[in-house]
Amino acid sequence: MLALIPLDDRPCNTRFPQQIAAIGGDELLLPPHEMLGRFHTPGRFEPLERWLFDLPPVEALIVSVDMLAYGGLVASRSPRVAVGEALARLESLRQFRARRPDVPIYGFNILMRLAITMDSDEAVANYYNVMRYARLKDEAERFDSAHLRDELEKVTEEIPPAVLDEYLAARARNHHVNAKMIDWLSEGVFDFLLITQEDATEFGLHRQEQTRLLARVAEREAEQNGVAGSGVAAKMSLHPGADEAALTLLARHWNTGVRFRIHWSSREDARRIAPFEDRPYDEALAQHIAAMRGTVVEEPSTADFSLFVNAPVGGSQKDESEEDRAARASRLLPFARELETAADAAVSANYSAAGDSAANAADANSNLQTPDAPQPNAPQVALCDVGFPNGADNVLMTELEKRGVLGQLAAFGGWNTAGNTTGTVLAQCAAIKKAEGGKLKNEAQQDQRLNAASSSPIPHPSSLSRQFVFERLVDDWFYQAQVRARIEKAAREQGISPLNMGDGATPVEAFGRIEAQARRELRGFAQLLAKRHFGATLQNSEISLPWARSFEADVRVELA
Repeated sequence: MLALIPLDDRPCNTRFPQQIAAIGGDELLLPPHEMLGRFHTPGRFEPLERWLFDLPPVEALIVSVDMLAYGGLVASRSPRVAVGEALARLESLRQFRARRPDVPIYGFNILMRLAITMDSDEAVANYYNVMRYARLKDEAERFDSAHLRDELEKVTEEIPPAVLDEYLAARARNHHVNAKMIDWLSEGVFDFLLITQEDATEFGLHRQEQTRLLARVAEREAEQNGVAGSGVAAKMSLHPGADEAALTLLARHWNTGVRFRIHWSSREDARRIAPFEDRPYDEALAQHIAAMRGTVVEEPSTADFSLFVNAPVGGSQKDESEEDRAARASRLLPFARELETAADAAVSANYSAAGDSAANAADANSNLQTPDAPQPNAPQVALCDVGFPNGADNVLMTELEKRGVLGQLAAFGGWNTAGNTTGTVLAQCAAIKKAEGGKLKNEAQQDQRLNAASSSPIPHPSSLSRQFVFERLVDDWFYQAQVRARIEKAAREQGISPLNMGDGATPVEAFGRIEAQARRELRGFAQLLAKRHFGATLQNSEISLPWARSFEADVRVELA
């Protein structure tokens, strides 16, 4: 049993960790939902502290510094909680450490993004202007450019002083707290500290903050007189992300040694900086894998997973022309064929290793296209789709749907930022490896008898993993890449801002109609997906917009 104080109450920060933990055979305790706040309502520190101290015996604690200090992610962008109060709240972690010295504490905190929260139509201009300000402030100084300084002056004049002052005050406070958490890591309060860089670009105010934080790590390392790589620096990571951080730490705690062989859609695109990130994606992927204690291998027979990565394309898929999509579809064909071959081999290997029962073989083979030469040690297939932010790549997913391989994926993600997707996919892979008992692939396959007896061609070691892939396909692909745009259009046609339909100005019945449209569309897609790719029927579906905005959906679709 493990415990988590999450970043906020959204499904990606509460349900996802519990689902991934369950796939790995663990129970993950979370505070009651009402303690975590909602959107602009911060989490409640006093009840959270009591919950922390009253925990039953747990194997480890994963904790969001931002939730304890400020009340969550959105609250962390406001200077409402002063630095002294934030640090006083975090003293509860010192107390927990003193009371339970044998329980590992894995902390994560966010390095603030470049923009403010976009929570209304009125905030849109400030959102983009503040982001431009943060980038120009860095660029003008870095390149000593008079032109950039002029641009900075112009954009500064367009931002209301109160908005800019609040933004800068929150940044300064958060940086101070992040630096203190590095000190606490050095002092042994944390066993590992993950600092994730929220939405950013190649240049921006975050660059200076990162430099100072890493310098502080080096200082603490030197003070400990540790051998390089064995002290503070080995116990922390700073890389792009945010909402996936708890999953990364969960996987790190398991320490399965999961091994990935990476297959790129394009090695050239792998070097791109994904939207909302600040470094080439292949570097970010390596940091994610290192943080969760996985490894990259080149030899297929030594890999647990073939990690297929649809590398960043750049821009937004909604802006692509028909000609662009057709050209990209052609370029993706070899990648799709390679994935199909690997998925068929993985499924064949799992079923052939599951037992020699004639009945089992008949059930399994009726749903499989067995390759000519099955590979008994074929790695399972995971798809990390970071081609575009805010939804899976329609071009790639349509091609894979035609090839009938969606239900053969061991792990899948394609939501929000590249970091969010990457951390989710890697953690699911770690959970599957843990469910296999941490054995080598050919040993673990001996425990696949239940899968072989199933009518579904899924190579997963548990129905929970299969269920998670199913939900990710419905949410990450269909909702985020297709339905979301339609419900936003429907909201606009009714004079409603999809950025915040729970602002009190939106009639309840109007929001209900928008939510009902999402529910109808997703349920219909889930029914077809279950039948065509999972050999099952849709048993239950519960779909909502938890923050009364279009940005995320709570998708709970259950296979029979």
